[in-house]
Amino acid sequence: MLSRVVEDHLDEFLRTAREQHGGFPAFIEKTFRAYLNCGRPERGCIRVHCDSCGHDDVVAFSCKRRGVCPSCNARTMADGAAHLVDHVLPRVPLRQWVVSFPFDLNGMLAFQPELLVAVERIVVDALRRWLEERAGGGKAGGVFIRHRFGGAVNINMHSHLLILDGVYREDAGGKHTFTRTAAPTTTDLLALAGAIHRRVVTLLRRRGLLKRTDDEGSNDEMQLDALGACTRVAMAPGQRERSGPALSVVHEDEVERPRGGCTARVEGFDVYASDAIDGEDRETLERVARYLLL
Repeated sequence: MLSRVVEDHLDEFLRTAREQHGGFPAFIEKTFRAYLNCGRPERGCIRVHCDSCGHDDVVAFSCKRRGVCPSCNARTMADGAAHLVDHVLPRVPLRQWVVSFPFDLNGMLAFQPELLVAVERIVVDALRRWLEERAGGGKAGGVFIRHRFGGAVNINMHSHLLILDGVYREDAGGKHTFTRTAAPTTTDLLALAGAIHRRVVTLLRRRGLLKRTDDEGSNDEMQLDALGACTRVAMAPGQRERSGPALSVVHEDEVERPRGGCTARVEGFDVYASDAIDGEDRETLERVARYLLL
């Protein structure tokens, strides 16, 4: 269905964008065009032959583009999660964290990548400091993943982190030992959310942006291109209509959504910490990693 919709309306969509907003960046059109060729043997394929049984088969080329193609998105998600579990994440307890920002800050974060990176650094640094101070030293670590959308495919900038539930310490002989920290409480998360809020407000003041946290002002002050106009529409609040289950190439049992844990909110800054994940349970850990990489 998605392929048919794109094929039927892409040319008109691009033409309208050129006429009204000067067009999209080149990579947008290239991504859609590549998606329309994805998995179609007539657009490119290889023949696979088995010398043992003599069977031949055809494998169509994939577009390998993220953001539009559900099939390539799912493949990238699965490959990335497998890499994290097999080669990156140690066999120690981990915890998923989610940090989201006030709605009226989404406009600036969506339009200003340098500001977004600076805010994300504040989030990572706050969690790292909290873990290391809680453990009385050592080094914390984990994986950070940016999410740009919410459940209604609306612009919703938020951060997902899969962090070791403790710290590593190095002794004089160079040996690293893992020390687990106590589970966070709601009081801890309130302090974390407050610290992130204060540091982000300080950053906005320093850059002269605090007065533009209002959503309409921040967006209307800038000349929007086609991509910016789409972003503004995606940021608008609205109601989501659901007529039936969404179709997906990813089965529900292949991902692991957050369960349990606790959350806290300070001035629109939300901090969530899941229950701990057993580092020896690699199957569950891979499902969690898939959720982060969706």
